[in-house]
Amino acid sequence: MTVPRLGTTRAPSVSWPASWPSPEALTSSLQGRSAQVRDWLRAVSQERALREVAALLLLAIVVLLAFRAAIWGGLVSFEKDTKAFYYPL
Repeated sequence: MTVPRLGTTRAPSVSWPASWPSPEALTSSLQGRSAQVRDWLRAVSQERALREVAALLLLAIVVLLAFRAAIWGGLVSFEKDTKAFYYPL
C-alpha cells in the first residue's frame, strides 16, 4: 500500500496470534522476571566467595572466546612446553 503524499510504502498490518499471550501479559511477566534477576544478582554480589568464582568464570569465558579458533583448530600445544620455554635458559 502506498501513501500518496509521501510516496513510501507501509508495512501490512499483522494481527497478534490468538495462541500467544497478550503483549500486556508478556510485559508484566518480563518486569517480574527482571525484578527476580535483579534481586538474585544483588544477593550473589554480597557473597565474597561467589564474587570470586564469578570473576574467575568470566575470565575463563573471555580467554576461551579470545582463543577459540586456536583451541578448536588444534593450534594450542601443551606437550613438552617446559622444554620449549626453559631449555634455552
